[in-house]
This record gives sequence, C-alpha cells and structure tokens, in this order.
Amino acid sequence: MQCNQSFGLFDPMIDPVPETPFGQSLSIIACKARRLLRHRHSEQVIDASSAITWMQNEYFEKAAIDRIKEISNQYALSVDGDTLYEADPVDVIGWLMDGADKPIGSADYMEIARLAKTIPTPENTSSLDALQRGLELFELDDDMFPDAQEWEYFAVLALHLLSECVACCSDSVPHRSLIQHTTDMPKVLGKAGELAIFAMQAVCHAETEKMNQKVVAANTERRVKELSLKKRRLKGFEATNRPKKVAMARAKEIALQLWQEDTAQEARIGEIADKVYRQLAKEDYTHALPDTAESLKRWIKGIAPEYAHKGGKPRKRHG
Repeated sequence: MQCNQSFGLFDPMIDPVPETPFGQSLSIIACKARRLLRHRHSEQVIDASSAITWMQNEYFEKAAIDRIKEISNQYALSVDGDTLYEADPVDVIGWLMDGADKPIGSADYMEIARLAKTIPTPENTSSLDALQRGLELFELDDDMFPDAQEWEYFAVLALHLLSECVACCSDSVPHRSLIQHTTDMPKVLGKAGELAIFAMQAVCHAETEKMNQKVVAANTERRVKELSLKKRRLKGFEATNRPKKVAMARAKEIALQLWQEDTAQEARIGEIADKVYRQLAKEDYTHALPDTAESLKRWIKGIAPEYAHKGGKPRKRHG
C-alpha cells in the first residue's frame, strides 16, 4: 500500500470531503483525524504516510521470513538446496500454498498449504494491524515528523484510507484508476464503504491511544506527587522523632548503668525510670521526654533484667 499515492489528488489537511454517497460520515472521519493532527501540516502528514508504508512493508517481510523459517524447519523444505527464507518471500508463499511439491492431497500437502495461509500479507492483514505491528519494530525518530506519537500515525492512516475512499467516490477517471481501474460502480462503492469503515477504525484507535497516553501520564504524575509528598512527610517525621530517638538511646544507657550498679538486684523498672527521667532532664533532653516518668518505663522495659519486672518490696507490717 502506497500511503502517499492518493495524497497527490487529495490534500490530507485542507481538501473538502464529499457527502455523496455516505452523508456526513466521511466529514466526521476527516474532522477527527485533522483535529488529532492539528499541529501538523500537510507535508508532514504526507511524509508520515510514507513512513507508514515503509513500516508496514518491513513488518510483512519480517513476519513472512520468520514464518517461512518455521515451516521450512518443520518440514525440512528447500529449493535447489537453498533455504526458503533466503528466497523472495512472495514467491515462497505461492510455492507453499501450492503444497511445496508434495503429493497433491497428502497430509503434508494440505498442512503446508494451510500454514502458508497464516503468513501475514497485505491481503489477509488490515492496514491497522500491519501498522500496529510495524510500530513495534521501530523507534519513532523521523526528522520530517518530529516528536511523533504513535497515535498520530493512526490518524495519518485514517486520512490515507479516507483519501482512497474519496477516490472511489469521485467521478474522475484518474481517481478511480487508483482502485484497479474498475468501472463497476457497485464494486467501487462497496470498496469505498470498506475503506470508510477502516478509516473510522483507524481514527477511533488514534483517539483511544491518545486518551490512554493521557491517562498514563496523569497517573504517573499523580504517583510522582504522592511519592514526593510521602517523602516530605517521612522527612518531617524523621526530623520530629530524631531528638526522641537520641533521648531514648541515652535513657537506655543510663538505665543499664544503674542496673549494673544495683548489685543487690532490688531496683525495679519504675524506680529506674524515675532516676533516668531526672537525669535526662538535667542533660537538657526535656523537649524529647514524655510527660511523666511513668511513660518513660516503655523506653527501658525491653532492656530491664528479669528481677526488675517483679513487684516492689513488700511493706513491713507495724504493730
């Protein structure tokens, strides 16, 4: 498919679209595609259409070679000693469809012919599918179509298909010659209707892809903002809790020292917590201390010796 061939008769960005015989349908397709490409000019669109042709052809060639290689290896096929994928894919596909010289009607003949029909070609693959596969093979770095987005190429494809449809609907012989030089108007209009459907599919695909890209971009931006906010909150949390962590570490040091000095093993957690609290206050940790010494018990409970967890000494009875 030569995408820019019919653009010589139809300017993709400015030429009017006929209402006959499909009413406003073609105008809707044109408006959608041109709106998507509103920052492009005709020359860029025409250049992009040439790139589409090239990508589609590259896809068909690569897909054919890969599939032919599979079939060739499976059935050990060759032509005059040469591997099939070294020959012209078009010739090989025709040969495979004829059964690859296997006896007519044999199982191999039937299976090879069936597999040959699964090889992607312009005849069994839509322009939309071929473009999708072609885009997967290449990076978008066309200097004539700078900063290209994938969805733009589908909008260009829609305009190409639309131009072919316009050519079918035209009374001009040169236009009509684009569609196999036919003068069978029912056939021509049938082809025009098919092209119009494909053009609508292409432009709808472009709109969907553009919308998906916006959604992905918005989600990414939202995620970046969320992570940035979370980072700021963590930073603030760490800044707030850093003095407290230092005070807790110092509290444990003081408590361990006091229990090491408690050779009689009588000091309980509450008693040590009170002493630690007072010492920290003297060391200017007041801003990081809990409200009471009782609350500080949680800081040192994990390092307290077993005896410190027991209840206090029983009070002596008087009288």
